[in-house]
Amino acid sequence: MENLSDSELYALIRQRNYVAFDRLFDRYWDKLFKYAYNILADRQQCEDVIQEVFTGLWENASGRTIQFIPTYLYNSVKYQAANVIRTKKWHLEFEWTEEVESHDPEEAPYDMKGTRLIQLEKSLAELPPKCREVMELRGKKGLTAAEIAENLGISTRTVEGHMQKGMKLLKASLTQVFLFF
Repeated sequence: MENLSDSELYALIRQRNYVAFDRLFDRYWDKLFKYAYNILADRQQCEDVIQEVFTGLWENASGRTIQFIPTYLYNSVKYQAANVIRTKKWHLEFEWTEEVESHDPEEAPYDMKGTRLIQLEKSLAELPPKCREVMELRGKKGLTAAEIAENLGISTRTVEGHMQKGMKLLKASLTQVFLFF
């Protein structure tokens, strides 16, 4: 199997050949890890991304024809890394909103972080209803766009549109507060 081309290995993978899969995995793991690390700079996330890419390759091999294996692998890693960054960004943006629920409003004038948390809650409340609902499901409950879409009975694209609109409105609202402090 050492001398087989990527295309030949993939043809065997489509026939559920584990040895061919292992060989392709070994051939590209280091290169893909370095590529992912340049994007994410986090070892565990890079390993997860590569695992996700190869799992997808294996699971979908029988129904998919891939002409250029390296291009497919690198593009898949780039796409998965972008998803990780997007998810991390959302997590960081809303990580501190959970503290608002237990925050004592009387302490707000003395606690700058608390004031910002309260302002974030106020800004969320000012969003259009559907947009607010999407933002809260994403930020507070950690649901993915697909889960939110299923939950609300709308398309994933619509959910993503609400998230973009919500982030834009929240940034505009919160920028004024953050600049004040």
